[in-house]
Amino acid sequence: MSSLSASKLQKTNEIAVSIRNVGLTYTTAIDRRPTLKARVKALGRGGKQTRVVRVLDDINLDVEYGQVLGVIGTNGAGKSSLMRCVAGILPPSQGRIEVYGSVSTLLALGVGFNPSMSGRDNVFLGGLAAGMSREEIEGHFDEIADFSELGDAIDAPMRTYSSGMYARLAFSVAATVRPDILIIDEALSTGDAKFKEKSLNRVKELRSDDRALILVSHAMQTLRETCNDVAWLHKGKLIQRGEPNQVIDAYQEFLHLGKSAAIDEKGELVCTVPFPSKPIGFWNDDNNEKYKAAYFEGFPGVWTHGDFASKSVTGGFTLYGRSDATLNSKGVRIGTAEIYRVVETFPQVQEAMAVSQDWENDTRVILFVVLRPGQDFNEAVEKEIKVALRTQASPRHVPDLIVVAPELPRTKSNKLVELAVTDVINGREVRNRDALANPDSLDWFKVLVP
Repeated sequence: MSSLSASKLQKTNEIAVSIRNVGLTYTTAIDRRPTLKARVKALGRGGKQTRVVRVLDDINLDVEYGQVLGVIGTNGAGKSSLMRCVAGILPPSQGRIEVYGSVSTLLALGVGFNPSMSGRDNVFLGGLAAGMSREEIEGHFDEIADFSELGDAIDAPMRTYSSGMYARLAFSVAATVRPDILIIDEALSTGDAKFKEKSLNRVKELRSDDRALILVSHAMQTLRETCNDVAWLHKGKLIQRGEPNQVIDAYQEFLHLGKSAAIDEKGELVCTVPFPSKPIGFWNDDNNEKYKAAYFEGFPGVWTHGDFASKSVTGGFTLYGRSDATLNSKGVRIGTAEIYRVVETFPQVQEAMAVSQDWENDTRVILFVVLRPGQDFNEAVEKEIKVALRTQASPRHVPDLIVVAPELPRTKSNKLVELAVTDVINGREVRNRDALANPDSLDWFKVLVP
Protein backbone atom coordinates (compact mmCIF):
# COMPACT_ATOMS: atom_id res chain seq x y z
CA MET A 1 0.00 0.00 0.00
CA SER A 2 1.29 3.48 -0.85
CA SER A 3 0.01 6.89 0.15
CA LEU A 4 0.87 10.56 0.34
CA SER A 5 -0.67 12.83 2.96
CA ALA A 6 -0.26 16.35 4.30
CA SER A 7 -1.12 17.05 7.92
CA LYS A 8 -2.58 20.31 9.14
CA LEU A 9 -0.87 19.83 12.49
CA GLN A 10 2.29 21.75 11.71
CA LYS A 11 5.48 20.76 13.61
CA THR A 12 4.00 17.52 15.00
CA ASN A 13 6.88 15.96 16.95
CA GLU A 14 9.10 18.51 15.20
CA ILE A 15 8.93 16.40 12.05
CA ALA A 16 8.50 18.29 8.78
CA VAL A 17 8.67 15.34 6.37
CA SER A 18 8.43 11.65 7.20
CA ILE A 19 9.39 9.12 4.51
CA ARG A 20 8.74 5.48 5.32
CA ASN A 21 9.66 2.49 3.10
CA VAL A 22 9.13 4.55 -0.05
CA GLY A 23 9.68 2.93 -3.41
CA LEU A 24 9.07 4.19 -6.94
CA THR A 25 8.85 1.89 -9.93
CA TYR A 26 8.46 2.65 -13.63
CA THR A 27 7.43 0.14 -16.27
CA THR A 28 8.87 1.04 -19.67
CA ALA A 29 8.52 -0.52 -23.09
CA ILE A 30 11.63 -1.93 -24.80
CA ASP A 31 11.40 -0.41 -28.25
CA ARG A 32 14.41 -1.74 -30.15
CA ARG A 33 14.75 -1.52 -33.92
CA PRO A 34 12.53 -4.35 -35.19
CA THR A 35 14.20 -7.23 -37.03
CA LEU A 36 12.63 -10.23 -38.72
CA LYS A 37 13.86 -12.49 -35.91
CA ALA A 38 12.43 -10.17 -33.24
CA ARG A 39 9.09 -9.98 -35.00
CA VAL A 40 8.83 -13.75 -35.22
CA LYS A 41 9.57 -14.06 -31.48
CA ALA A 42 7.01 -11.36 -30.69
CA LEU A 43 4.23 -13.27 -32.45
CA GLY A 44 4.04 -15.75 -29.61
CA ARG A 45 4.10 -13.08 -26.88
CA GLY A 46 1.36 -10.92 -28.30
CA GLY A 47 2.67 -7.50 -27.22
CA LYS A 48 5.66 -5.30 -26.55
CA GLN A 49 8.43 -6.28 -24.21
CA THR A 50 8.64 -4.22 -21.04
CA ARG A 51 11.13 -3.80 -18.23
CA VAL A 52 10.73 -2.58 -14.68
CA VAL A 53 12.94 0.30 -13.50
CA ARG A 54 13.36 0.63 -9.74
CA VAL A 55 13.94 4.37 -9.25
CA LEU A 56 13.59 4.45 -5.43
CA ASP A 57 14.10 1.41 -3.22
CA ASP A 58 12.86 1.33 0.39
CA ILE A 59 13.81 4.89 1.39
CA ASN A 60 13.41 5.80 5.07
CA LEU A 61 14.09 9.42 5.95
CA ASP A 62 12.85 12.03 8.42
CA VAL A 63 13.41 15.77 7.99
CA GLU A 64 12.92 17.90 11.07
CA TYR A 65 12.17 21.57 11.39
CA GLY A 66 15.42 23.50 11.77
CA GLN A 67 17.27 21.11 9.46
CA VAL A 68 18.90 22.03 6.16
CA LEU A 69 19.18 18.67 4.44
CA GLY A 70 21.48 18.31 1.45
CA VAL A 71 20.80 15.43 -0.94
CA ILE A 72 23.71 14.17 -3.04
CA GLY A 73 24.34 11.40 -5.53
CA THR A 74 25.33 10.80 -9.12
CA ASN A 75 22.95 11.45 -12.01
CA GLY A 76 20.20 8.83 -11.95
CA ALA A 77 20.55 8.19 -8.21
CA GLY A 78 16.89 9.08 -7.61
CA LYS A 79 17.34 12.51 -5.99
CA SER A 80 14.88 14.43 -8.19
CA SER A 81 12.36 11.57 -8.15
CA LEU A 82 12.38 11.58 -4.35
CA MET A 83 11.84 15.35 -4.27
CA ARG A 84 8.89 15.03 -6.65
CA CYS A 85 7.39 12.40 -4.40
CA VAL A 86 7.79 14.65 -1.35
CA ALA A 87 6.24 17.55 -3.27
CA GLY A 88 3.23 15.42 -4.22
CA ILE A 89 3.96 15.53 -7.96
CA LEU A 90 4.64 11.78 -8.17
CA PRO A 91 2.81 9.23 -6.02
CA PRO A 92 5.16 6.60 -4.59
CA SER A 93 4.64 3.04 -5.76
CA GLN A 94 5.01 1.81 -2.21
CA GLY A 95 5.48 3.23 1.28
CA ARG A 96 4.21 6.41 2.84
CA ILE A 97 5.20 10.09 2.82
CA GLU A 98 3.77 12.48 5.40
CA VAL A 99 4.29 16.23 5.12
CA TYR A 100 3.61 18.47 8.11
CA GLY A 101 3.36 22.03 6.80
CA SER A 102 3.18 24.07 3.61
CA VAL A 103 5.63 23.18 0.85
CA SER A 104 7.22 25.40 -1.80
CA THR A 105 9.23 23.70 -4.51
CA LEU A 106 11.86 24.83 -6.99
CA LEU A 107 12.35 21.51 -8.71
CA ALA A 108 13.43 22.66 -12.15
CA LEU A 109 13.86 25.80 -14.16
CA GLY A 110 10.49 27.40 -14.86
CA VAL A 111 8.36 24.36 -14.00
CA GLY A 112 4.79 25.59 -13.65
CA PHE A 113 5.41 28.78 -15.60
CA ASN A 114 3.52 29.61 -18.78
CA PRO A 115 5.99 30.90 -21.42
CA SER A 116 3.25 32.82 -23.24
CA MET A 117 2.40 34.85 -20.14
CA SER A 118 4.41 37.76 -18.77
CA GLY A 119 6.72 37.46 -15.80
CA ARG A 120 4.21 39.46 -13.76
CA ASP A 121 1.38 37.04 -14.55
CA ASN A 122 3.61 34.06 -13.81
CA VAL A 123 4.43 35.47 -10.39
CA PHE A 124 0.71 35.20 -9.57
CA LEU A 125 0.54 31.75 -11.21
CA GLY A 126 3.50 30.47 -9.20
CA GLY A 127 2.26 32.07 -5.97
CA LEU A 128 -1.20 30.56 -6.31
CA ALA A 129 0.34 27.14 -7.02
CA ALA A 130 2.38 27.52 -3.83
CA GLY A 131 -0.77 28.13 -1.77
CA MET A 132 -0.68 31.93 -1.49
CA SER A 133 -3.83 33.99 -1.90
CA ARG A 134 -4.03 36.70 -4.56
CA GLU A 135 -3.94 39.34 -1.81
CA GLU A 136 -0.75 37.81 -0.35
CA ILE A 137 0.89 37.76 -3.77
CA GLU A 138 -0.01 41.40 -4.39
CA GLY A 139 1.46 42.28 -1.01
CA HIS A 140 4.74 40.52 -1.82
CA PHE A 141 4.93 41.37 -5.52
CA ASP A 142 7.34 44.28 -5.17
CA GLU A 143 9.64 42.14 -3.03
CA ILE A 144 9.60 39.37 -5.65
CA ALA A 145 10.22 41.78 -8.53
CA ASP A 146 13.04 43.57 -6.71
CA PHE A 147 14.78 40.33 -5.77
CA SER A 148 14.59 39.01 -9.35
CA GLU A 149 16.23 42.19 -10.70
CA LEU A 150 14.31 41.81 -13.96
CA GLY A 151 13.30 45.47 -14.17
CA ASP A 152 10.95 46.23 -17.07
CA ALA A 153 11.37 42.65 -18.37
CA ILE A 154 8.91 41.55 -15.67
CA ASP A 155 6.13 42.58 -18.08
CA ALA A 156 7.60 40.74 -21.11
CA PRO A 157 6.46 37.22 -22.11
CA MET A 158 8.59 34.55 -20.43
CA ARG A 159 9.34 32.93 -23.78
CA THR A 160 11.67 35.89 -24.36
CA TYR A 161 13.60 35.20 -21.13
CA SER A 162 17.07 33.69 -20.99
CA SER A 163 17.69 30.69 -18.72
CA GLY A 164 19.23 33.05 -16.17
CA MET A 165 16.12 35.25 -16.13
CA TYR A 166 13.92 32.16 -15.68
CA ALA A 167 16.06 31.15 -12.71
CA ARG A 168 15.85 34.60 -11.14
CA LEU A 169 12.05 34.73 -11.26
CA ALA A 170 11.52 31.09 -10.26
CA PHE A 171 13.75 31.41 -7.21
CA SER A 172 12.32 34.80 -6.25
CA VAL A 173 8.78 33.39 -6.14
CA ALA A 174 9.74 30.21 -4.27
CA ALA A 175 11.89 32.00 -1.68
CA THR A 176 9.47 34.86 -1.06
CA VAL A 177 6.60 32.49 -0.24
CA ARG A 178 8.56 31.64 2.95
CA PRO A 179 7.03 28.19 3.28
CA ASP A 180 7.36 25.77 6.15
CA ILE A 181 9.26 23.40 3.86
CA LEU A 182 11.33 24.61 0.89
CA ILE A 183 12.68 22.11 -1.65
CA ILE A 184 15.32 23.26 -4.15
CA ASP A 185 16.52 20.78 -6.75
CA GLU A 186 19.59 22.09 -8.66
CA ALA A 187 17.66 25.25 -9.58
CA LEU A 188 20.48 27.43 -8.19
CA SER A 189 22.94 26.11 -10.76
CA THR A 190 21.52 28.46 -13.41
CA GLY A 191 22.16 32.18 -13.60
CA ASP A 192 25.13 34.46 -13.21
CA ALA A 193 27.56 34.18 -10.32
CA LYS A 194 26.27 37.32 -8.61
CA PHE A 195 22.67 36.06 -8.48
CA LYS A 196 23.79 32.59 -7.37
CA GLU A 197 25.52 34.19 -4.40
CA LYS A 198 22.47 36.31 -3.68
CA SER A 199 20.22 33.24 -3.82
CA LEU A 200 22.47 31.26 -1.49
CA ASN A 201 22.44 34.14 0.97
CA ARG A 202 18.62 34.07 0.87
CA VAL A 203 18.68 30.32 1.53
CA LYS A 204 20.90 30.95 4.55
CA GLU A 205 18.44 33.62 5.73
CA LEU A 206 15.59 31.11 5.49
CA ARG A 207 17.33 28.73 7.88
CA SER A 208 15.46 28.81 11.16
CA ASP A 209 13.97 26.56 13.83
CA ASP A 210 10.50 26.79 12.29
CA ARG A 211 11.46 25.92 8.71
CA ALA A 212 12.90 22.88 6.92
CA LEU A 213 15.04 23.18 3.78
CA ILE A 214 15.98 20.39 1.37
CA LEU A 215 18.71 21.18 -1.18
CA VAL A 216 19.65 18.85 -4.04
CA SER A 217 22.97 19.83 -5.59
CA HIS A 218 26.26 18.69 -7.09
CA ALA A 219 28.04 21.72 -5.59
CA MET A 220 29.69 20.00 -2.65
CA GLN A 221 31.28 23.12 -1.18
CA THR A 222 27.93 24.90 -1.12
CA LEU A 223 26.36 21.98 0.75
CA ARG A 224 29.24 21.88 3.24
CA GLU A 225 28.70 25.56 4.05
CA THR A 226 24.89 25.59 4.04
CA CYS A 227 23.61 22.25 5.33
CA ASN A 228 23.62 20.69 8.80
CA ASP A 229 22.68 17.25 7.47
CA VAL A 230 23.39 15.39 4.21
CA ALA A 231 21.83 12.26 2.68
CA TRP A 232 23.61 10.27 -0.04
CA LEU A 233 21.51 8.34 -2.57
CA HIS A 234 22.86 5.79 -5.05
CA LYS A 235 20.78 3.78 -7.51
CA GLY A 236 17.60 4.55 -5.60
CA LYS A 237 18.92 3.55 -2.18
CA LEU A 238 19.88 5.64 0.84
CA ILE A 239 23.58 4.86 1.33
CA GLN A 240 24.51 7.20 4.17
CA ARG A 241 23.17 10.12 6.16
CA GLY A 242 24.79 12.35 8.73
CA GLU A 243 27.23 15.21 9.31
CA PRO A 244 27.86 16.98 5.95
CA ASN A 245 31.66 16.72 5.84
CA GLN A 246 31.67 13.02 6.71
CA VAL A 247 29.01 12.07 4.15
CA ILE A 248 30.44 14.24 1.37
CA ASP A 249 33.96 12.91 2.00
CA ALA A 250 32.67 9.35 1.80
CA TYR A 251 30.75 10.15 -1.39
CA GLN A 252 33.75 11.75 -3.08
CA GLU A 253 35.98 8.88 -2.04
CA PHE A 254 33.42 6.51 -3.57
CA LEU A 255 33.75 8.44 -6.83
CA HIS A 256 37.56 8.09 -6.63
CA LEU A 257 37.91 11.84 -6.55
CA GLY A 258 39.34 12.10 -3.04
CA LYS A 259 38.28 14.54 -0.35
CA SER A 260 41.09 16.93 -1.30
CA ALA A 261 39.83 17.38 -4.86
CA ALA A 262 38.57 20.85 -5.64
CA ILE A 263 35.16 19.82 -6.88
CA ASP A 264 33.01 22.52 -8.52
CA GLU A 265 35.61 25.15 -7.69
CA LYS A 266 37.19 27.33 -10.37
CA GLY A 267 40.97 27.06 -10.60
CA GLU A 268 43.97 26.99 -12.89
CA LEU A 269 44.05 24.08 -15.36
CA VAL A 270 47.42 22.32 -15.37
CA CYS A 271 48.62 19.27 -17.28
CA THR A 272 51.00 16.75 -15.75
CA VAL A 273 51.30 14.59 -18.88
CA PRO A 274 52.11 16.04 -22.33
CA PHE A 275 49.63 15.55 -25.13
CA PRO A 276 49.62 16.53 -28.85
CA SER A 277 48.53 20.16 -28.37
CA LYS A 278 51.41 21.00 -26.01
CA PRO A 279 53.78 23.61 -27.55
CA ILE A 280 57.39 22.47 -27.85
CA GLY A 281 59.02 25.89 -28.03
CA PHE A 282 59.00 29.50 -29.29
CA TRP A 283 60.78 31.04 -32.27
CA ASN A 284 63.91 33.07 -31.46
CA ASP A 285 64.02 31.65 -27.95
CA ASP A 286 67.27 29.66 -28.06
CA ASN A 287 67.55 29.21 -24.30
CA ASN A 288 63.84 28.46 -23.84
CA GLU A 289 63.59 31.33 -21.35
CA LYS A 290 60.33 32.74 -22.80
CA TYR A 291 58.89 29.26 -23.16
CA LYS A 292 59.60 28.33 -19.53
CA ALA A 293 58.32 31.68 -18.27
CA ALA A 294 55.08 31.31 -20.21
CA TYR A 295 54.21 27.76 -19.17
CA PHE A 296 56.22 26.59 -16.17
CA GLU A 297 56.72 29.50 -13.76
CA GLY A 298 53.20 29.46 -12.27
CA PHE A 299 53.57 25.93 -10.89
CA PRO A 300 57.21 24.76 -11.00
CA GLY A 301 57.68 21.68 -13.16
CA VAL A 302 54.00 21.56 -14.20
CA TRP A 303 52.61 22.82 -17.51
CA THR A 304 50.13 25.66 -16.91
CA HIS A 305 47.58 25.32 -19.69
CA GLY A 306 46.43 28.95 -19.57
CA ASP A 307 42.76 28.32 -18.83
CA PHE A 308 40.49 28.42 -15.81
CA ALA A 309 38.49 25.23 -15.25
CA SER A 310 36.44 23.38 -12.67
CA LYS A 311 36.05 19.66 -12.11
CA SER A 312 32.53 18.36 -11.60
CA VAL A 313 31.48 15.71 -9.12
CA THR A 314 31.11 13.26 -12.02
CA GLY A 315 34.72 13.82 -13.14
CA GLY A 316 34.00 16.12 -16.10
CA PHE A 317 35.58 19.51 -16.69
CA THR A 318 34.12 22.94 -17.49
CA LEU A 319 36.49 25.41 -19.16
CA TYR A 320 35.75 29.06 -18.33
CA GLY A 321 38.30 30.95 -20.40
CA ARG A 322 41.84 32.18 -20.42
CA SER A 323 43.85 32.64 -17.25
CA ASP A 324 46.57 34.43 -19.18
CA ALA A 325 46.51 37.52 -21.41
CA THR A 326 45.14 35.71 -24.48
CA LEU A 327 41.71 37.08 -25.39
CA ASN A 328 38.67 34.85 -25.74
CA SER A 329 36.33 36.69 -28.09
CA LYS A 330 33.03 34.84 -28.44
CA GLY A 331 34.80 31.51 -28.05
CA VAL A 332 37.66 32.37 -30.44
CA ARG A 333 41.12 32.95 -29.00
CA ILE A 334 42.99 35.97 -30.39
CA GLY A 335 46.20 37.77 -29.48
CA THR A 336 46.44 41.37 -28.36
CA ALA A 337 49.28 42.43 -30.67
CA GLU A 338 46.96 42.85 -33.67
CA ILE A 339 44.73 45.19 -31.62
CA TYR A 340 47.61 47.30 -30.34
CA ARG A 341 49.13 47.57 -33.83
CA VAL A 342 45.94 49.27 -35.06
CA VAL A 343 44.88 51.27 -31.99
CA GLU A 344 48.24 52.86 -31.24
CA THR A 345 48.34 54.46 -34.71
CA PHE A 346 45.61 56.86 -33.55
CA PRO A 347 47.04 60.23 -32.50
CA GLN A 348 44.72 60.40 -29.48
CA VAL A 349 46.02 57.14 -27.95
CA GLN A 350 49.21 57.02 -25.93
CA GLU A 351 48.95 53.33 -25.00
CA ALA A 352 46.31 50.61 -24.88
CA MET A 353 45.49 47.35 -23.14
CA ALA A 354 42.92 44.71 -24.18
CA VAL A 355 41.64 42.13 -21.68
CA SER A 356 38.82 39.60 -21.33
CA GLN A 357 36.11 39.73 -18.67
CA ASP A 358 33.57 37.06 -17.70
CA TRP A 359 30.20 38.63 -18.47
CA GLU A 360 26.65 37.21 -18.40
CA ASN A 361 27.70 33.57 -18.90
CA ASP A 362 30.02 34.63 -21.72
CA THR A 363 33.20 36.64 -22.24
CA ARG A 364 33.55 40.23 -23.39
CA VAL A 365 36.68 42.09 -24.53
CA ILE A 366 37.42 45.48 -22.97
CA LEU A 367 39.93 47.85 -24.54
CA PHE A 368 41.48 50.35 -22.11
CA VAL A 369 43.17 53.39 -23.64
CA VAL A 370 45.31 56.08 -22.07
CA LEU A 371 45.04 59.39 -23.96
CA ARG A 372 47.87 61.69 -24.89
CA PRO A 373 47.89 65.03 -23.01
CA GLY A 374 45.28 67.46 -24.38
CA GLN A 375 43.42 64.79 -26.38
CA ASP A 376 39.70 64.04 -26.07
CA PHE A 377 37.82 60.78 -26.54
CA ASN A 378 34.29 60.82 -27.94
CA GLU A 379 31.86 58.61 -29.86
CA ALA A 380 33.41 59.57 -33.19
CA VAL A 381 36.89 58.45 -32.09
CA GLU A 382 35.44 55.24 -30.63
CA LYS A 383 33.69 54.49 -33.90
CA GLU A 384 36.87 55.14 -35.90
CA ILE A 385 38.84 52.72 -33.72
CA LYS A 386 36.23 49.98 -34.10
CA VAL A 387 36.02 50.43 -37.88
CA ALA A 388 39.81 50.32 -38.15
CA LEU A 389 39.99 47.11 -36.11
CA ARG A 390 37.24 45.52 -38.15
CA THR A 391 38.87 46.33 -41.51
CA GLN A 392 42.58 46.07 -40.63
CA ALA A 393 42.35 43.08 -38.27
CA SER A 394 39.01 41.22 -38.15
CA PRO A 395 35.50 41.56 -36.66
CA ARG A 396 36.71 39.33 -33.78
CA HIS A 397 39.25 42.01 -32.81
CA VAL A 398 36.56 44.66 -32.24
CA PRO A 399 36.16 45.13 -28.45
CA ASP A 400 32.79 45.06 -26.74
CA LEU A 401 33.73 48.11 -24.70
CA ILE A 402 36.34 50.89 -24.95
CA VAL A 403 37.19 52.65 -21.70
CA VAL A 404 39.54 55.58 -21.06
CA ALA A 405 41.85 54.74 -18.15
CA PRO A 406 44.01 57.20 -16.20
CA GLU A 407 46.96 54.81 -16.03
CA LEU A 408 47.88 51.22 -16.91
CA PRO A 409 49.82 48.95 -14.55
CA ARG A 410 53.35 47.99 -15.54
CA THR A 411 56.27 46.08 -14.11
CA LYS A 412 59.38 47.72 -12.72
CA SER A 413 60.99 46.97 -16.08
CA ASN A 414 58.24 49.10 -17.73
CA LYS A 415 56.26 46.19 -19.25
CA LEU A 416 52.44 46.47 -19.27
CA VAL A 417 50.75 43.79 -17.13
CA GLU A 418 47.54 42.63 -18.81
CA LEU A 419 47.02 39.68 -16.50
CA ALA A 420 46.84 41.89 -13.40
CA VAL A 421 44.00 43.95 -14.91
CA THR A 422 42.26 40.75 -16.05
CA ASP A 423 42.36 39.43 -12.50
CA VAL A 424 41.01 42.67 -11.01
CA ILE A 425 38.00 43.09 -13.32
CA ASN A 426 37.10 39.42 -12.83
CA GLY A 427 37.19 39.74 -9.05
CA ARG A 428 40.28 37.59 -8.58
CA GLU A 429 43.28 38.21 -6.36
CA VAL A 430 46.28 39.71 -8.16
CA ARG A 431 49.41 37.60 -7.89
CA ASN A 432 52.85 39.26 -7.63
CA ARG A 433 51.39 42.69 -6.95
CA ASP A 434 54.70 43.67 -5.34
CA ALA A 435 56.41 43.23 -8.71
CA LEU A 436 54.48 46.20 -10.16
CA ALA A 437 56.00 49.65 -10.41
CA ASN A 438 52.57 51.27 -9.87
CA PRO A 439 50.37 48.75 -7.95
CA ASP A 440 47.93 51.47 -6.84
CA SER A 441 46.86 51.91 -10.47
CA LEU A 442 44.91 48.64 -10.15
CA ASP A 443 42.45 50.17 -7.67
CA TRP A 444 40.80 52.22 -10.42
CA PHE A 445 39.84 49.07 -12.37
CA LYS A 446 37.76 47.71 -9.46
CA VAL A 447 34.80 49.83 -10.64
CA LEU A 448 34.35 47.36 -13.51
CA VAL A 449 33.95 44.28 -11.30
CA PRO A 450 30.44 42.86 -12.03
